[in-house]
Amino acid sequence: MSGPIHTTALTASSRAARARAPPAALKLLLSPSAPAHKAQKIKIAAALAGVRVDAATAKSDAELAAACPHARTVVLSTKDGPVTRSDAVLRYVAALNPAAELAGSTTYAEGLVDQWLEFGAHELEVAILAAKAHGKNAAVCKRAKQDVANACAALAAALTKTTFLAGDRVSCADAALCCLVKAAVDGGLTSFDALKPPALRWYLTCLHAPAFVSVLGAGAEAG
Repeated sequence: MSGPIHTTALTASSRAARARAPPAALKLLLSPSAPAHKAQKIKIAAALAGVRVDAATAKSDAELAAACPHARTVVLSTKDGPVTRSDAVLRYVAALNPAAELAGSTTYAEGLVDQWLEFGAHELEVAILAAKAHGKNAAVCKRAKQDVANACAALAAALTKTTFLAGDRVSCADAALCCLVKAAVDGGLTSFDALKPPALRWYLTCLHAPAFVSVLGAGAEAG
């Protein structure tokens, strides 16, 4: 015969936690001229971390500056104050769910995440933005295509032994680099046919993952 069920303090606190309202969504403010990939990577990281982020486009750069004077493209409002610069916001959002290990599962993996974020900013993003800003300059576009080709080759070489950039678990580096590669594909700087097998496998793996689909849409590989 079953005895009485006693409610302990731990049980009570667990029930209270389940009944508690979900945390309020973080507010992400975007510059009117912010490239799409800046917000996309943050939204993907939020989806992977199970964090709610509501994005809105500022009416002007002055509105963005009012939120954070030195902001250029994005500002995340947090309970402690604003965070700006897209990779800093990306890392902040990723860190909100340590169990997801989006910033790396080991010290080495954390280093790889930082490495690839910096790589993306310098080796891919610079070329993508240059080609967009100087689309009628043949020399600039030619150089941008070569830089993107070199960067994608480096990605392929790194991905020959791992599923994702920082190991066998997806990280915020994959969110950032996938969005940059997509921007390069959409901008005509590379193509599926040009990607080497390891890079293409990784890219398609990312594009078909639910968190990526929720932001980039199903069939994102079609451009």
